[in-house]
Amino acid sequence: MGARQLVGGAGRPDPAVPDAGWFDPALPRLDDPWRGASGTVTATSATARDGPTVRFLTNWSFEPATVTLPVAVRDVVSGAALQAGTVLELTSSDVRVLVEV
Repeated sequence: MGARQLVGGAGRPDPAVPDAGWFDPALPRLDDPWRGASGTVTATSATARDGPTVRFLTNWSFEPATVTLPVAVRDVVSGAALQAGTVLELTSSDVRVLVEV
């Protein structure tokens, strides 16, 4: 059997590319409060079976980033309750899973 190569990567696209409009339909709204001010955080969401909205925040940078929470949430991993207005720090390449309460 021949050698196989798996090529993959994760990263943030060049910031100038979205300005060209190529990725506009695929990217979340840039004025979404869940994205924070750094421009390196993406925010996606889903609805859980029992109804609440689940938020997935990803910091694509090697630098920390912050997001000011627009609503109260519970961190799925730590169980911490976080109030609206809390400044949430995401470390380098961090992912946070939050449930709106």
